[in-house]
Amino acid sequence: MSERNKKYLIVFLLFGTCLASAFLLLQSTEFRSKTLTNLAEADSLLNNSFRTFNISENQVREDFVEVDSVNKRKLYRVRVPDGFSKTQLHYEIHNTFKDYSVDSPTRVIFPDKDFHIHLLNNQTVFATVKLQTDPDLVLQRSFGSILVAFESEPPESILEQIKAMGEPISIVMMMEDTKRASDIFEMQEGLFSDILLWLKNENGENIPGSNTSLGWQKLQSLQEYIPNADVLSFQKLDESDNTTLMQNLSGTTLNYIDVSEASLLQDDMGRAAFKQELQKFSRQAQRGEYPIAIVMGDGRSVEWLRQELAGLKKRGLRIIPPKKKRF
Repeated sequence: MSERNKKYLIVFLLFGTCLASAFLLLQSTEFRSKTLTNLAEADSLLNNSFRTFNISENQVREDFVEVDSVNKRKLYRVRVPDGFSKTQLHYEIHNTFKDYSVDSPTRVIFPDKDFHIHLLNNQTVFATVKLQTDPDLVLQRSFGSILVAFESEPPESILEQIKAMGEPISIVMMMEDTKRASDIFEMQEGLFSDILLWLKNENGENIPGSNTSLGWQKLQSLQEYIPNADVLSFQKLDESDNTTLMQNLSGTTLNYIDVSEASLLQDDMGRAAFKQELQKFSRQAQRGEYPIAIVMGDGRSVEWLRQELAGLKKRGLRIIPPKKKRF
């Protein structure tokens, strides 16, 4: 390559670098382009964070503190029960405000370990959130069930990852051939004592489901191999219903778990939607609905579940096995 061509190449590379830098700067500016228009908007964002952590309005007292003769600072005194994760709430507030170029440094006040979270915009504190432990408050526990489902035999590494979460998470095996059920139980019983079955027919329809006659035959066949198997029911079953299906089902020794209103979370929905569904699941648990979430175990979903589970538990969520009913 001649000296002249080398110079052209260097100029071209420098020009490309400048374009890439400009693109990244524009992307960063776009990402950080949100701005707080007024204190009411900040107030709304904070109250959303409080609601996420099941903090009621009577636990929050708002006031203003005079900084000088002209300026005032908003003060939020938030009472929380012993055992409440102040660190997790601070993390939530930090993530909420960072897109608005608002910093949230925190001071921990000993010995009570109260948190003073300061919200800074342009190096000026415009609001302070004081998280204070109130011994008269009781941490409200909420309950929900999480199932991890697999279309085929899962790798042992994934099963170990689920086991390491230390929660009573049930494993679900999806299958069409009921003869495989006993083999799957033998393979997995060393790691999980609670294995549920998701039955499908040859058309991919859930059992129990719309095709009641073929579904009944599948359930009969399953009962021959595993008399007390636990089956997911995506169909709402009314125990008082006197239909032929319910009469037939009631004659089996099988159990079922009602997942007719369960949330289905999977890898292809994307990380943001996955997290949003888990938060919806958490809010249902806080309302005492005992929800069920089915996480498809393929791809990155198990790792996403592991990352989100700690935060849900710190908000009071307790994972419990799903309720089983006899057909």
